[in-house]
Amino acid sequence: WARSHSFIPRGRTGFDQRYKGLAYDPRAARELLRQAGYPDPRSLPTIHLFHTGIFPLASLVVDGMKRYYQALGIPFEAKTVPYEQLKDILPSARWQMGLAGFDTLYPDSFFLIRAFHSKSQSEWLRRNDSGIDEMIERVEREADPSKRVRLFQDLNTFIVGHAHLIPIV
Repeated sequence: WARSHSFIPRGRTGFDQRYKGLAYDPRAARELLRQAGYPDPRSLPTIHLFHTGIFPLASLVVDGMKRYYQALGIPFEAKTVPYEQLKDILPSARWQMGLAGFDTLYPDSFFLIRAFHSKSQSEWLRRNDSGIDEMIERVEREADPSKRVRLFQDLNTFIVGHAHLIPIV
């Protein structure tokens, strides 16, 4: 396992080793919370992370996230639930965060990226962002491999940069 800054994994179409992702910056996080109307992060409602616990590094990831949120003073609770319950929770919009992992041998990143489209059938990710939709549709139409790589990199930068998804490992 290696730390990732990118949603697109090494070896997949569009991976950019120069992309550094979001930095861990508690001071900037506190300032963003203040600008959003939460000068005291303890006033935020508890953030609930749902996961099945079957992801190999789940306990390490959850412990790390708990420490990050506690350092900011944000209430955080992780709930391990059976997969059958998780399948009901994710589409219901009763969750703020979910922990998921994937493994694939297919080198094209389109199957990963398409889950972010507003018309995706994905149970775990419900987005409604016309900017992402348009970028995904451009990737789908693009036949030139070098242009397609650049589009994947732009999508990765947008998705991670706007914290639609936070790569952990």
